[in-house]
Amino acid sequence: MKMKRASISTTLLVWIGMLGVMLLVSRAVAPFHLNVILRNVLEDGLSLLILTGVLRYWLHTPLFWRPRVSFPRQLLISLLPLLYLSLITFAVSLMGPLPLQQTLTSLAIAPIVAAYEEMLFRGYILESFLRLSKSGNILPAVFWSSLLFGLSHLMNLTRQDLSTTLYQVSFAFALGALYAAIYLRTGSLWWPIVLHFANDFIVLAGTGSVVQAAPNLFAISFSTIEFLVELAAIFWLLRPNQRKSIATHFQL
Repeated sequence: MKMKRASISTTLLVWIGMLGVMLLVSRAVAPFHLNVILRNVLEDGLSLLILTGVLRYWLHTPLFWRPRVSFPRQLLISLLPLLYLSLITFAVSLMGPLPLQQTLTSLAIAPIVAAYEEMLFRGYILESFLRLSKSGNILPAVFWSSLLFGLSHLMNLTRQDLSTTLYQVSFAFALGALYAAIYLRTGSLWWPIVLHFANDFIVLAGTGSVVQAAPNLFAISFSTIEFLVELAAIFWLLRPNQRKSIATHFQL
């Protein structure tokens, strides 16, 4: 099936529209004084339902779920975030057993957030930018879709300070670009969803909050190193000799 070419106006409209949906839902549930976790479940859950309908009935955008490479190859492609997840899992385990309620609430919110954000930013926006560029011109599409992903976290200014939010924006940009590279190499949206879920679950279960603490010098230094490593991994995963097969799989 030949995919139809997207337009930048439609892509930006969907992005802004989905941010607007989340803001409207947030305003609608505000009078009920729900806790932060439940509010996020409602915001992302309703947004996921709306996004699914938009992709299926208005944009007619198919999502790529079936991997294009073997499972061992998928593991190798996803090695960096898997190692990172192992590292933060070990760090969280040093804190001792996690409270049951904290773990259950993390299990409630993390999969919804992961599915919604990956379907929107990797499943639709990344593919839209891919079709706006020439065949094989993959890096600009990864950059712009990840930039929109990072900027979307500015919405967190409603519950945390500016410096913390800007730190989160830059972190989300780098992580989004890495997820995009893994998605393009594996050919399956399941990988970024699973990695995104695991990351959010570990962080939420470990901290018990969706509000990020202000970064200290150690966190900033660690994130800078992480950013550079992720950047190198992205360029390696999307090196020129891989781009033709990516273009073929995504019907560019």
